[in-house]
Amino acid sequence: MKSTVASAAFVAACVGCTHTDLPTNAPGHVEVSRAPGDLSLRVVEPPSDPGERMVLVGYGGFVGVGEQNSRGIGTTQAYGIGPEVSIGYGVGDTSHTEDEPLLGNGVLAERGIALNLGWTSLSSLGKGLGPLYAEVEFRRGGLIGVAGGWTWDPDDRTQGPQATVNFGPLYARVTTEIDLGTQVTLGIVLKGEHGFVWSR
Repeated sequence: MKSTVASAAFVAACVGCTHTDLPTNAPGHVEVSRAPGDLSLRVVEPPSDPGERMVLVGYGGFVGVGEQNSRGIGTTQAYGIGPEVSIGYGVGDTSHTEDEPLLGNGVLAERGIALNLGWTSLSSLGKGLGPLYAEVEFRRGGLIGVAGGWTWDPDDRTQGPQATVNFGPLYARVTTEIDLGTQVTLGIVLKGEHGFVWSR
């Protein structure tokens, strides 16, 4: 079961990062063989990169291991495996290029915010299936993310806070289920992402 979830997450991530260029604020048609006319009647702006905005939709999964402190049991080994989806909004100060095959053909939010929805379906903390969670993530530089949110475990009828730090595909997570204990895991998250991108 564990290997099945990990394989599914890997396949989802291998779909890769793609993007769609939206026409909003795209440059107009320019006829280079014709003179632009009387420029004194127009406001001419110096050329500069307008940057871009984007909506990013992510999908994939995570696998993590670590330690937990369970009520009545003490410290033991921990694991957490499950799927995660996200939707975010990002801003880039420079426009992407179309000839970079990685990172969504160059689409990379320099700063942004996202909502992550996940399910630690296999968890060593508690019984049965693990908790659902929702996090708000603040992203910087396309690779660094800091998230905080809340978990809810219907099997164990408990809930609690959760915090996650991401650096690229690596993450560290602290989950506290109030009636069960605290779990600390380090792992890898594999996610594909599709961006809808337009100029600012």
